[in-house]
Amino acid sequence: MISENNPDNAELVRTVRDLSSRLRTAEDELFWLKLLHSGNVKSGIPTLHADARHGGAVIVTNQTEVLIISVSLESNQCRDVFITRLADATHGTTEKKENLIPFNNGYRQPMYDGDRYVYFTETTLEAGKGRRFGRLDVVKFTFEELSPLPEGYKTFCYGFAGCCHFGAVYIPNADSQLCVYDVERNTWFQHGMTIPTEGQGWGRFLSDPRDRSHLYCIGRCTMSNLYLIDLERRQHSILCPLPTQVNELDAALVRPSPESDVFVIVARMYDGTWYVFSSKTNTWNLLPSWKKYDNNWIRNFLVYSPASKTFYYHEHGSSTWDIVQL
Repeated sequence: MISENNPDNAELVRTVRDLSSRLRTAEDELFWLKLLHSGNVKSGIPTLHADARHGGAVIVTNQTEVLIISVSLESNQCRDVFITRLADATHGTTEKKENLIPFNNGYRQPMYDGDRYVYFTETTLEAGKGRRFGRLDVVKFTFEELSPLPEGYKTFCYGFAGCCHFGAVYIPNADSQLCVYDVERNTWFQHGMTIPTEGQGWGRFLSDPRDRSHLYCIGRCTMSNLYLIDLERRQHSILCPLPTQVNELDAALVRPSPESDVFVIVARMYDGTWYVFSSKTNTWNLLPSWKKYDNNWIRNFLVYSPASKTFYYHEHGSSTWDIVQL
């Protein structure tokens, strides 16, 4: 073991750090090239539901398993949960658990905390309703109702999805105020900032597990920008214009490796085309080999498995998962 505190090792430590940095850069570049040139294929992994509208999916690690947890509006208003167990990157089985979620959560995105729980919020635009909130234990596959959203909360939009981020859940209110759920205290509070109001519609927050102070906001129907949400400064700013209009969308924020200094955001636009954003260049690039969707009423079914470097997404009308393996 090389001691970094020993002055005699200073030059060697600098060399090792430089080589490590160059290796990470090379790995990032290889990831980027594979992403730009890889195309989707049909897998044999069943979804058990052909409808890919107004539901969503997350990928989770269940102690020894990698799972895709998904819900679909056409399957009991997203109350039924579909559990896909991945045997490897291209093979797996799926089972359906009926009425596992006790309330309608259609049009919303399941939110995974990166550990054991997937969170769900109730869907309704009726005043005074739509405050139910709870989580699915992905080890025991039991559901627990938690503290309801704040009094007076009104759904911002059917199709806007919040996210889990560093021990909290972030969801916008109808007035664009940011509501925050404290997992440890089982309580809600207002963060004290508003989210972008350029559009009124479908969209989502994206969490970066390497960055506690920032979220990313993409979507909102007519929104034409990718936004950076600064939680510490309580303000938002335009990170980069979007390449085209978005409505309901699939999107995922991915780092090439846990140690990587850069991230990418893969997103499907309103016209069915796929693009990738690079934090290194702050630009969007078309993914020409990814399958273009003809039906734009599809959302939130894109997930990524870091273990196998594989993207999974579900085309409306298909009975299997599509995959892009890097």
